[in-house]
Amino acid sequence: MNLSFVDGSFRNFDGIVGIKSCDCPQERGLTMEFSDERPIYMQIMDLIIQQIVSHELAPGAKVPAVRELALELATNPNTVQRALQELEREQILYTQRGRGRFVTTDEQVLAELGADRTRRIIEEFLQKMQGIGAPPQQALAKLTDFLKEEQK
Repeated sequence: MNLSFVDGSFRNFDGIVGIKSCDCPQERGLTMEFSDERPIYMQIMDLIIQQIVSHELAPGAKVPAVRELALELATNPNTVQRALQELEREQILYTQRGRGRFVTTDEQVLAELGADRTRRIIEEFLQKMQGIGAPPQQALAKLTDFLKEEQK
């Protein structure tokens, strides 16, 4: 997922838009523009994973309730429920009965999430560079040049 940040919000190539959340649920301001190319529940999963990887949702943090997320994302609660269930199945979230859902504290799972997200970003970058005629070595050279310029 490639993200560009503008005024605290981000946009990725899947069309997901999110605004960094605050601790107060009423002011979280989370929004999404769903892409027709992927199921909505998967896009919601991506958003939550991105928030975990970027530490907007810390290990052990409580995840907003299904209804609250559905209202914020302007989508069906059943779709949000499916996304959260899939994240639980993947052991990214866990439920404490009567208390809600929480982000895993398993360091191995969190490290794998970060590594997977990094790999996806690199793959997307290379695909886009190949789309403009730049093979991987040329893409690496351009990235290296860009980083040198940024450090000046």
